[in-house]
Amino acid sequence: DQTTSCSNRSCNNVEENELFLSCKRCKQVKYCSKKCQTIHWKHGGHKDNCSTKGKEEAKEYHRNIALPVAKICFNSTCSKKEKEGAPFSICSSCKAAVYCSRD
Repeated sequence: DQTTSCSNRSCNNVEENELFLSCKRCKQVKYCSKKCQTIHWKHGGHKDNCSTKGKEEAKEYHRNIALPVAKICFNSTCSKKEKEGAPFSICSSCKAAVYCSRD
């Protein structure tokens, strides 16, 4: 069981039932309330460390998890769905990514 604490260091709340809200910009920190988010932004240093880089990394991470399960080609210019009788090739390096062809 993994628990998440509020990212505002002066708060001791622990997330229950995934009710904490993530920073809309970076998606890397979570808060139990708008008040804690404001405190951490203004006084806790998040304003200086927040970036959209985390958002892009999170987006790519979730794409990499979802595509093998959804049977969609990992080539972002392709994204074809796997058809019955024509299985995708599995990446020989990571063993997770799937591709419809070597192209």
